Amino acid sequence: MLIGQTLSVQGLYKHFLGYASDADIYAKLQDAFAQSDIIQSPELQAVVDAALERNIVTGYNLKDSRYEANFIDRLSLVYGHSDLKHAIQLIGLLRSEGIDAKVQFEPKTSAFIYLKEWGEPGESDLYTVKQIANGNYIEYAKEYDLAFEFANAGDKQRFDGIVAAYAKKNEDGQQGLLYGSWWQPLYYSLTELPGYRKITNNKIAYGHYYAQSFSLQSSSQAVAAGFREIDPSVTVASYDFWTDVPFFNYLNGESK
Repeated sequence: MLIGQTLSVQGLYKHFLGYASDADIYAKLQDAFAQSDIIQSPELQAVVDAALERNIVTGYNLKDSRYEANFIDRLSLVYGHSDLKHAIQLIGLLRSEGIDAKVQFEPKTSAFIYLKEWGEPGESDLYTVKQIANGNYIEYAKEYDLAFEFANAGDKQRFDGIVAAYAKKNEDGQQGLLYGSWWQPLYYSLTELPGYRKITNNKIAYGHYYAQSFSLQSSSQAVAAGFREIDPSVTVASYDFWTDVPFFNYLNGESK
């Protein structure tokens, strides 16, 4: 029991819904998505919203550390999206490829600038908006991260090719993709993987919430300095990790 108590105090217990192969994993995903809400942390948003308005960052995520999977880094990666149907199909795809993995659903809110020339943004259960001084809006969208811990390093390496084939949009009207596939899917690993690109996370925390903005390595110092200029009391944790090539291209200003 002593080991268990120590892990609990340190917050290192693994948190996960189940395995991709579980008969009830789809129902668990549906419940987790339904129970998640748009995350709000006024203390953090005062900093990162100001960073958005000043163009220090182009977007950020809000997450809750109580949902972190605490998986083994060398066997795990994180995949981000906004659509529940996409998540369910992704699990089915892994099954069809003979890959099993622990699965954790981590609620996430993504924030970005919504330009006023795009028209009235409206609101729904999936997003809300706040108008800023120049007439544009900050949109806060309900999203999620799926954390996977694979049985072995080989399965983790296979994930990139599977997403490239079935969850990476390359042209309008493309057939054979998972529902809602993105031009630039986002998934990343805390350990190096062949074919991935190194980028930087710039992270601030308040209580069990944290805000993070991904950047090129060359931009990280400016992002951290921008956060501290807005609020000199914040502590910025910056660290490198590895992401898929399409998302790396997005950070470089490419559209595909």
